[in-house]
Amino acid sequence: MKSLFIFVLTIVSLPCYAQWRYGGITLNQVLGYGVHDTNFFISIDQATFGMPTRPQTSPAHVYRIDARGLTATYPSWLAADTGLDLAQGLPTKFTSVDDYIFESHGSGQLMKSSDEGSRWSSVNAHGPLALANYYLLGGLGTSIARSADTGKTWIRTNTTMVALNFATNGICVFASASSGVWRSLDTGATWDSTNTPFGNSNLVMIGSVVFSSNGAIVKSTDSGTSWTNVPVPHLVHAIISSGTYLFIGTDSGVYFSIDSGGTWKSAGYFTDVNGYPAPHVTSLGVFDTLLFADAISSYQYSTFQPTWYLAMRSIPEMV
Repeated sequence: MKSLFIFVLTIVSLPCYAQWRYGGITLNQVLGYGVHDTNFFISIDQATFGMPTRPQTSPAHVYRIDARGLTATYPSWLAADTGLDLAQGLPTKFTSVDDYIFESHGSGQLMKSSDEGSRWSSVNAHGPLALANYYLLGGLGTSIARSADTGKTWIRTNTTMVALNFATNGICVFASASSGVWRSLDTGATWDSTNTPFGNSNLVMIGSVVFSSNGAIVKSTDSGTSWTNVPVPHLVHAIISSGTYLFIGTDSGVYFSIDSGGTWKSAGYFTDVNGYPAPHVTSLGVFDTLLFADAISSYQYSTFQPTWYLAMRSIPEMV
């Protein structure tokens, strides 16, 4: 009688980072991301590289790209900073309102462009920015202000704090400040403080759930009345949402959650052009179905001369 041998093939899941693709930006750190119509905007800091005794520099810029530019082997970015005085600070926040893309930079000045960044003009307010229904939210002095005419005129609200970040689902708005997180339940007209455990945080919303991140993450499901800790696999440097998905950037790459932070899965990280892993993610951006992650190479990180690499990956593929 012949013996029947059954071979069982065991497939071991190993980290695979080939899904990450080079995003076309090397050396410079990405400070801000924005979307307007079919264009994706980024701002990059000036980079210094080379030998310490013979440093070379790569200039700061604001760039944009459209869907066609992302189909090439190496994404093709176009300069989009005519009229911006980058010496006064680099854009860190972008917001799209009607025909305009707005940006706020280091000094707090707001600028806007109606021609995809070919020319920028100043706005009489300061950043950051958010859109709550049809109101544009910004700042005047130490108050949050609203504009109903794309930044031409502004009305102060009842706040006495300078917002650092906004998150909104259209009606409910949250603002992060050094004093903590504030909320508005009427599109930014009136504000009150919440009891969030920390300020100076990044904010994102998924539906009615708001997340506040400052290394750790807390979330609120009752409009900021109470907050609960969200367990995270590593220290969080960046957080962003896309639809019902939540993404974080850590020292060990990108992680994502499909259940509002209840569980996390690794999305891996990018390997730089020299073959070194780049797991130290410092910022995240979303454009359509793509997630962008800016990260520092492990080699450069260990030599204290950080070199950033921008990578991108399909969100449907990831989740």
